[in-house]
Amino acid sequence: MNVGDRDYFREALTTHGFTVSNFLIGQNSKQPRVVAALPILGDDGKVIRVLLAGVDLNWLAELSVEIAHESGGTVSLFDSEGTILARVPDPQGIVGRSMTDHPMVRKIMEEEAGIIEDDGLDGIPRISGFSTLEETGAKIVVAVARDDILAAADRNLLLGTGVMAGVVLLIVGGVWVLMEVMVLRRLRDLKASAAFLSSDLFDPHAPCMPAPVHPSEFSQVAQAMRTMGRTLSAIAFEDRLTGLANRRFFEAHVERLRDQPAQDQTAIAILYIDLDGFKPINDQHGHHTGDLALKEIGDRLARCVRQGDFAARLGGDEFAVLLSLADGHQAHYAMDVARRIINSVSAPITADGLDVRIGCSIGVALWPADAADLSVALQHADRALYAAKRAGRARVVAYSDLPTSDLPTGNAMAT
Repeated sequence: MNVGDRDYFREALTTHGFTVSNFLIGQNSKQPRVVAALPILGDDGKVIRVLLAGVDLNWLAELSVEIAHESGGTVSLFDSEGTILARVPDPQGIVGRSMTDHPMVRKIMEEEAGIIEDDGLDGIPRISGFSTLEETGAKIVVAVARDDILAAADRNLLLGTGVMAGVVLLIVGGVWVLMEVMVLRRLRDLKASAAFLSSDLFDPHAPCMPAPVHPSEFSQVAQAMRTMGRTLSAIAFEDRLTGLANRRFFEAHVERLRDQPAQDQTAIAILYIDLDGFKPINDQHGHHTGDLALKEIGDRLARCVRQGDFAARLGGDEFAVLLSLADGHQAHYAMDVARRIINSVSAPITADGLDVRIGCSIGVALWPADAADLSVALQHADRALYAAKRAGRARVVAYSDLPTSDLPTGNAMAT
């Protein structure tokens, strides 16, 4: 494939610097992506090679799911030409298609930001707020069904009208008093709600970075989508003390792994972690000191795993880590990470001016190597953890290394 005519390639040759393309739709995958180009210079300063990397943007859809779920609407990303790069939900399967012939899309492409009311791409009347990303001209659009927004107002209006008619028929003498109480007050509330809706709910500038910051296109998209999506899920899924995922998030993540198609599943190492000697810290120095120690342990645990791995606090002094494994390096890598965690946690911690020491024990199980069912693999990791606790502190035990006498029988597993 010849890329000599591509804008990002020519820019890399001209500037001798790292270059990122506009949003593209992959020719083969039909998925949104961008291409990064890094020129490699020779001793004479001339370009001798250019390293290209395609970056898959399916994560845009993942970041949009929470917003679409909470609002009951749709979240879409268009490139500057009107092609859909990402959309959640997408029951029509229109990602990758040009929608420039749609009246709503034409209006969006004519303005930098704003709010419009028109039929959506699915034919449903929607109120859409949109904003333009810098550099590429891409558009982020959040659309909510008009009927969903106006339903409550319609119900209040109907109720007020019915009450007014009843008052006129039954108590003519008190009609003005009842109108003030039952109708006019509600109409003022509706007016205030409408003003709030137009001024705050669909603020198209909310996702943008404040001037004078001018981040790259990657940062703009991440900022816009994460601000809308992750803020909504942080309260429900983040452990407030350590900043790690909480038990609810851990269980939801396990459920997602279990529901993946077999061809998409990646081998997972399960590390169950239990702190050694933590309870005496709470007893001797108080819970505030214990909380500071737990926060530091959470930071250390996050530094011991790679980006893309999963770390969670299950409660109290119990933690869990899920590691994605490459073929051929499963047990070796999992045990190396477990020892790294033990060494990191065992280092002295300064909390409230006190030097405290906490250790940990770790049980390791592999999925699907140790069990085809993920739930069973989690039980194996828990069994290995308790074997490590019985053997002494600061130990890691793999389920595959447990003696036969410690393994469950067939009847026990069935139970």
